[in-house]
Amino acid sequence: MGTKVKHRESYDLDGISHAVPIPFGTRVGNMLFSSGIMGMDRMSGSLPTDIETQWHHSFLNMRALLEKAGRNPGRLWRTYAFWSGSKNIVAAVNAEWVKAFPILKAARLDTPM
Repeated sequence: MGTKVKHRESYDLDGISHAVPIPFGTRVGNMLFSSGIMGMDRMSGSLPTDIETQWHHSFLNMRALLEKAGRNPGRLWRTYAFWSGSKNIVAAVNAEWVKAFPILKAARLDTPM
């Protein structure tokens, strides 16, 4: 017998897009998978010049994707953070991390590139 494919729905975010034709997220059944969520400002469509503001927008964009899919950060169980450059970036990520997950923390894998 074949495997029944669960309902699939894709999500994009207004104001920003990938350079390739992929969505920001796809829901299959009750699971939501995201592609890379960058720190673009959705209002201006531009990438902020400082790393703290980029990470701030990255977390705003993550929350917007979760909300669009009917989810919230409390249901998030794992994230991956990729960046290039200085290790000082970890402080910017951590500052936004504690705002996004004040009580229930998701697991996180940091990957400097």
